[in-house]
Amino acid sequence: MNEEYLLSRYLSAAELLPRHMKEKLYRLGKEEMLAAEEIRLRAGSGISVLSEGREIVLDKSCISCGELADIVCAASNSSIHTVASNIREGFVTAENGHRIGICGTAAVKNGEICGINNYSSLAVRISKEIKTAAEGLPELITADGVLSSLLIISPPGGGKTTLLRDLVRRVSEKGVRVALADERGEIAAVKNGVPTMDVGPCTDIMDMAPRSEAAMFLLRAMTPQVIAMDEISSHREMEAARAIAGCGTAIFATAHGGSMNEMKTRKRYRELFENGVFDGVVTISGSGSERGYKYFSRSETL
Repeated sequence: MNEEYLLSRYLSAAELLPRHMKEKLYRLGKEEMLAAEEIRLRAGSGISVLSEGREIVLDKSCISCGELADIVCAASNSSIHTVASNIREGFVTAENGHRIGICGTAAVKNGEICGINNYSSLAVRISKEIKTAAEGLPELITADGVLSSLLIISPPGGGKTTLLRDLVRRVSEKGVRVALADERGEIAAVKNGVPTMDVGPCTDIMDMAPRSEAAMFLLRAMTPQVIAMDEISSHREMEAARAIAGCGTAIFATAHGGSMNEMKTRKRYRELFENGVFDGVVTISGSGSERGYKYFSRSETL
Protein backbone atom coordinates (compact mmCIF):
# COMPACT_ATOMS: atom_id res chain seq x y z
CA MET A 1 0.00 0.00 0.00
CA ASN A 2 1.12 3.56 -0.67
CA GLU A 3 3.39 4.75 2.14
CA GLU A 4 2.18 8.33 1.87
CA TYR A 5 -1.41 7.18 2.38
CA LEU A 6 -0.56 5.00 5.40
CA LEU A 7 1.39 7.83 6.98
CA SER A 8 -1.48 10.25 6.40
CA ARG A 9 -3.91 7.88 8.16
CA TYR A 10 -1.61 7.60 11.17
CA LEU A 11 -1.22 11.37 11.36
CA SER A 12 -4.96 12.01 10.97
CA ALA A 13 -5.62 9.68 13.91
CA ALA A 14 -2.95 11.51 15.91
CA GLU A 15 -4.80 14.77 15.18
CA LEU A 16 -7.62 13.57 17.43
CA LEU A 17 -5.34 14.03 20.43
CA PRO A 18 -4.12 17.16 22.27
CA ARG A 19 -0.89 18.75 21.11
CA HIS A 20 1.34 17.36 23.87
CA MET A 21 0.18 13.82 23.06
CA LYS A 22 0.55 14.26 19.30
CA GLU A 23 4.15 15.32 19.74
CA LYS A 24 4.91 11.99 21.41
CA LEU A 25 3.25 10.08 18.55
CA TYR A 26 5.45 11.90 16.03
CA ARG A 27 8.53 10.29 17.66
CA LEU A 28 7.59 6.81 16.48
CA GLY A 29 9.79 5.36 13.74
CA LYS A 30 8.49 5.57 10.19
CA GLU A 31 8.12 1.80 9.72
CA GLU A 32 6.10 1.52 12.92
CA MET A 33 3.92 4.46 11.83
CA LEU A 34 3.20 2.76 8.51
CA ALA A 35 2.19 -0.47 10.25
CA ALA A 36 0.30 1.18 13.13
CA GLU A 37 -3.18 -0.19 13.81
CA GLU A 38 -4.20 1.53 17.06
CA ILE A 39 -3.18 4.30 19.44
CA ARG A 40 -3.70 3.32 23.09
CA LEU A 41 -4.19 5.78 25.96
CA ARG A 42 -4.56 4.71 29.60
CA ALA A 43 -5.38 6.87 32.63
CA GLY A 44 -2.58 6.83 35.17
CA SER A 45 -0.24 5.50 32.50
CA GLY A 46 0.87 6.75 29.10
CA ILE A 47 0.64 6.41 25.33
CA SER A 48 1.40 3.36 23.24
CA VAL A 49 0.90 2.31 19.62
CA LEU A 50 -0.17 -1.13 18.43
CA SER A 51 2.02 -2.00 15.45
CA GLU A 52 2.59 -5.44 13.88
CA GLY A 53 0.75 -7.11 16.77
CA ARG A 54 2.72 -5.56 19.65
CA GLU A 55 2.32 -2.43 21.75
CA ILE A 56 5.14 0.10 21.57
CA VAL A 57 5.16 2.28 24.68
CA LEU A 58 6.00 5.86 23.71
CA ASP A 59 5.51 7.62 27.00
CA LYS A 60 4.79 6.71 30.61
CA SER A 61 3.64 10.11 31.82
CA CYS A 62 0.36 10.13 33.70
CA ILE A 63 -2.79 10.70 31.63
CA SER A 64 -5.90 11.80 33.55
CA CYS A 65 -9.52 10.66 33.19
CA GLY A 66 -10.35 14.25 32.31
CA GLU A 67 -7.95 14.26 29.37
CA LEU A 68 -9.50 11.06 28.03
CA ALA A 69 -12.97 12.59 28.39
CA ASP A 70 -11.81 15.70 26.50
CA ILE A 71 -10.60 13.53 23.61
CA VAL A 72 -13.98 11.77 23.37
CA CYS A 73 -15.79 15.10 23.56
CA ALA A 74 -13.65 16.55 20.77
CA ALA A 75 -14.20 13.45 18.63
CA SER A 76 -17.96 13.99 18.96
CA ASN A 77 -17.58 17.64 17.86
CA SER A 78 -18.40 18.71 21.43
CA SER A 79 -21.81 17.06 21.16
CA ILE A 80 -21.63 14.07 23.50
CA HIS A 81 -25.42 13.65 23.63
CA THR A 82 -25.54 12.89 19.89
CA VAL A 83 -23.23 9.89 20.31
CA ALA A 84 -24.55 8.73 23.70
CA SER A 85 -25.99 5.51 22.24
CA ASN A 86 -22.62 4.65 20.71
CA ILE A 87 -20.78 5.41 23.94
CA ARG A 88 -23.10 2.95 25.70
CA GLU A 89 -21.78 0.38 23.23
CA GLY A 90 -18.20 1.34 24.10
CA PHE A 91 -17.08 3.52 21.21
CA VAL A 92 -17.39 6.78 19.34
CA THR A 93 -16.46 7.26 15.67
CA ALA A 94 -14.43 10.37 14.87
CA GLU A 95 -13.80 12.10 11.55
CA ASN A 96 -12.28 10.01 8.77
CA GLY A 97 -13.69 6.80 10.23
CA HIS A 98 -11.26 6.39 13.14
CA ARG A 99 -13.08 4.54 15.92
CA ILE A 100 -12.31 5.28 19.56
CA GLY A 101 -12.98 2.36 21.90
CA ILE A 102 -13.82 3.45 25.44
CA CYS A 103 -13.24 1.74 28.80
CA GLY A 104 -14.24 3.07 32.20
CA THR A 105 -16.76 2.75 35.01
CA ALA A 106 -20.05 1.42 33.70
CA ALA A 107 -23.35 3.00 34.71
CA VAL A 108 -25.81 0.08 34.87
CA LYS A 109 -29.61 0.20 34.88
CA ASN A 110 -31.83 -2.88 34.86
CA GLY A 111 -28.83 -5.05 34.17
CA GLU A 112 -27.76 -3.10 31.08
CA ILE A 113 -24.96 -0.58 30.54
CA CYS A 114 -26.56 2.85 30.06
CA GLY A 115 -23.38 4.93 30.09
CA ILE A 116 -19.66 5.04 30.86
CA ASN A 117 -18.07 7.37 33.42
CA ASN A 118 -14.51 7.97 34.61
CA TYR A 119 -12.86 6.91 31.37
CA SER A 120 -9.83 4.71 32.07
CA SER A 121 -8.68 3.70 28.58
CA LEU A 122 -9.12 4.72 24.96
CA ALA A 123 -8.17 2.70 21.88
CA VAL A 124 -8.03 4.80 18.70
CA ARG A 125 -8.37 2.33 15.83
CA ILE A 126 -6.71 3.78 12.72
CA SER A 127 -9.11 3.44 9.80
CA LYS A 128 -7.55 2.58 6.44
CA GLU A 129 -8.76 1.91 2.93
CA ILE A 130 -7.07 -1.10 1.33
CA LYS A 131 -8.30 -1.28 -2.23
CA THR A 132 -6.59 -4.61 -2.81
CA ALA A 133 -8.24 -6.23 0.23
CA ALA A 134 -10.74 -8.29 -1.76
CA GLU A 135 -8.29 -9.45 -4.42
CA GLY A 136 -8.17 -13.22 -4.69
CA LEU A 137 -11.69 -13.79 -3.34
CA PRO A 138 -14.17 -15.63 -5.57
CA GLU A 139 -16.23 -13.49 -7.94
CA LEU A 140 -19.52 -12.73 -6.19
CA ILE A 141 -21.43 -11.73 -9.33
CA THR A 142 -22.37 -14.55 -11.70
CA ALA A 143 -22.39 -14.24 -15.51
CA ASP A 144 -26.14 -13.62 -15.46
CA GLY A 145 -25.84 -10.89 -12.82
CA VAL A 146 -26.88 -12.85 -9.71
CA LEU A 147 -25.09 -11.60 -6.59
CA SER A 148 -23.91 -13.98 -3.85
CA SER A 149 -24.24 -13.28 -0.14
CA LEU A 150 -21.10 -13.37 2.00
CA LEU A 151 -20.24 -13.48 5.71
CA ILE A 152 -16.77 -12.28 6.77
CA ILE A 153 -15.36 -13.69 10.02
CA SER A 154 -12.34 -12.71 12.10
CA PRO A 155 -11.40 -11.93 15.70
CA PRO A 156 -11.73 -8.27 16.81
CA GLY A 157 -9.30 -6.05 14.89
CA GLY A 158 -8.77 -8.71 12.24
CA GLY A 159 -9.64 -6.59 9.21
CA LYS A 160 -13.34 -7.40 8.70
CA THR A 161 -14.42 -3.79 8.15
CA THR A 162 -11.58 -3.12 5.71
CA LEU A 163 -12.51 -6.17 3.61
CA LEU A 164 -16.23 -5.31 3.75
CA ARG A 165 -15.55 -1.76 2.56
CA ASP A 166 -13.52 -3.02 -0.41
CA LEU A 167 -16.20 -5.55 -1.38
CA VAL A 168 -18.85 -2.81 -1.27
CA ARG A 169 -16.69 -0.55 -3.45
CA ARG A 170 -15.96 -3.29 -5.99
CA VAL A 171 -19.55 -4.37 -6.60
CA SER A 172 -20.75 -0.75 -6.55
CA GLU A 173 -18.26 0.13 -9.28
CA LYS A 174 -19.86 -2.62 -11.39
CA GLY A 175 -23.20 -0.82 -11.27
CA VAL A 176 -24.72 -2.87 -8.44
CA ARG A 177 -27.02 -0.90 -6.09
CA VAL A 178 -25.54 -1.27 -2.60
CA ALA A 179 -27.26 -0.14 0.62
CA LEU A 180 -24.82 0.29 3.51
CA ALA A 181 -26.05 0.15 7.12
CA ASP A 182 -23.07 1.91 8.71
CA GLU A 183 -24.03 2.00 12.40
CA ARG A 184 -20.65 3.18 13.66
CA GLY A 185 -19.90 5.48 10.75
CA GLU A 186 -16.52 3.84 10.19
CA ILE A 187 -17.15 2.05 6.89
CA ALA A 188 -17.98 5.12 4.78
CA ALA A 189 -17.01 7.84 7.32
CA VAL A 190 -19.71 10.19 6.09
CA LYS A 191 -19.16 13.91 6.68
CA ASN A 192 -21.92 16.39 5.81
CA GLY A 193 -23.68 13.67 3.82
CA VAL A 194 -20.62 12.78 1.74
CA PRO A 195 -18.57 9.59 2.33
CA THR A 196 -14.89 10.27 2.97
CA MET A 197 -14.06 6.60 2.32
CA ASP A 198 -14.50 5.16 -1.17
CA VAL A 199 -17.54 2.89 -1.08
CA GLY A 200 -18.31 3.15 -4.78
CA PRO A 201 -20.60 5.29 -6.96
CA CYS A 202 -23.79 3.21 -6.55
CA THR A 203 -23.84 2.98 -2.75
CA ASP A 204 -26.54 4.50 -0.51
CA ILE A 205 -25.62 4.95 3.14
CA MET A 206 -27.61 5.05 6.37
CA ASP A 207 -25.18 5.76 9.18
CA MET A 208 -25.28 6.12 12.98
CA ALA A 209 -28.50 4.08 13.28
CA PRO A 210 -28.87 0.56 14.75
CA ARG A 211 -27.85 -1.73 11.92
CA SER A 212 -30.90 -3.98 12.05
CA GLU A 213 -33.31 -1.04 11.81
CA ALA A 214 -31.14 0.71 9.21
CA ALA A 215 -30.99 -2.45 7.07
CA MET A 216 -34.78 -2.83 7.04
CA PHE A 217 -35.22 0.88 6.29
CA LEU A 218 -32.82 0.61 3.34
CA LEU A 219 -34.57 -2.52 2.11
CA ARG A 220 -37.88 -0.63 1.97
CA ALA A 221 -36.63 2.73 0.77
CA MET A 222 -33.74 2.15 -1.65
CA THR A 223 -34.51 -1.09 -3.58
CA PRO A 224 -30.95 -2.38 -3.10
CA GLN A 225 -29.45 -5.40 -4.81
CA VAL A 226 -27.19 -5.98 -1.79
CA ILE A 227 -27.27 -4.73 1.80
CA ALA A 228 -23.98 -4.50 3.71
CA MET A 229 -23.60 -4.25 7.48
CA ASP A 230 -20.83 -4.77 10.00
CA GLU A 231 -20.65 -7.11 13.01
CA ILE A 232 -24.00 -8.86 13.22
CA SER A 233 -24.54 -10.66 16.53
CA SER A 234 -27.90 -9.87 18.14
CA HIS A 235 -31.20 -11.64 17.58
CA ARG A 236 -32.62 -8.55 15.83
CA GLU A 237 -29.65 -8.46 13.44
CA MET A 238 -30.03 -12.15 12.66
CA GLU A 239 -33.71 -11.62 11.94
CA ALA A 240 -32.86 -8.69 9.67
CA ALA A 241 -30.40 -10.91 7.77
CA ARG A 242 -33.10 -13.55 7.29
CA ALA A 243 -35.61 -10.93 6.12
CA ILE A 244 -33.13 -9.52 3.59
CA ALA A 245 -32.38 -12.97 2.20
CA GLY A 246 -36.09 -13.76 2.11
CA CYS A 247 -36.69 -10.73 -0.10
CA GLY A 248 -34.20 -11.94 -2.68
CA THR A 249 -31.63 -9.29 -1.76
CA ALA A 250 -28.00 -10.31 -1.23
CA ILE A 251 -26.22 -9.48 2.02
CA PHE A 252 -22.61 -8.76 2.90
CA ALA A 253 -21.99 -8.94 6.65
CA THR A 254 -19.23 -9.46 9.19
CA ALA A 255 -19.06 -11.24 12.53
CA HIS A 256 -16.57 -11.85 15.31
CA GLY A 257 -15.19 -15.37 15.30
CA GLY A 258 -12.01 -17.39 15.30
CA SER A 259 -12.78 -20.10 12.76
CA MET A 260 -15.47 -21.70 10.62
CA ASN A 261 -15.73 -24.63 13.04
CA GLU A 262 -16.28 -22.25 15.93
CA MET A 263 -19.08 -20.43 14.08
CA LYS A 264 -20.86 -23.74 13.43
CA THR A 265 -21.11 -24.32 17.18
CA ARG A 266 -22.86 -20.96 17.76
CA LYS A 267 -26.61 -21.46 17.43
CA ARG A 268 -27.53 -18.13 15.81
CA TYR A 269 -24.92 -18.37 13.08
CA ARG A 270 -25.49 -22.07 12.51
CA GLU A 271 -29.16 -21.35 11.86
CA LEU A 272 -28.23 -18.68 9.30
CA PHE A 273 -26.01 -21.21 7.50
CA GLU A 274 -28.74 -23.88 7.63
CA ASN A 275 -31.31 -21.41 6.30
CA GLY A 276 -29.08 -20.57 3.33
CA VAL A 277 -28.77 -16.87 4.21
CA PHE A 278 -25.12 -16.84 3.07
CA ASP A 279 -23.70 -18.37 -0.10
CA GLY A 280 -20.19 -18.32 1.30
CA VAL A 281 -18.01 -17.42 4.27
CA VAL A 282 -14.55 -15.86 4.40
CA THR A 283 -12.36 -16.22 7.49
CA ILE A 284 -9.46 -13.84 8.12
CA SER A 285 -6.34 -14.92 10.00
CA GLY A 286 -3.07 -13.22 10.89
CA SER A 287 -2.40 -9.55 11.57
CA GLY A 288 -0.95 -6.47 9.91
CA SER A 289 0.34 -7.15 6.41
CA GLU A 290 0.35 -10.91 7.09
CA ARG A 291 -3.41 -11.42 6.95
CA GLY A 292 -4.73 -14.38 4.98
CA TYR A 293 -8.21 -15.30 3.74
CA LYS A 294 -9.93 -18.67 3.45
CA TYR A 295 -13.20 -19.08 1.54
CA PHE A 296 -15.90 -21.62 2.41
CA SER A 297 -18.74 -22.41 0.02
CA ARG A 298 -22.31 -22.84 1.27
CA SER A 299 -21.97 -26.63 1.41
CA GLU A 300 -18.84 -26.27 3.58
CA THR A 301 -20.72 -24.18 6.16
CA LEU A 302 -23.19 -26.98 6.94
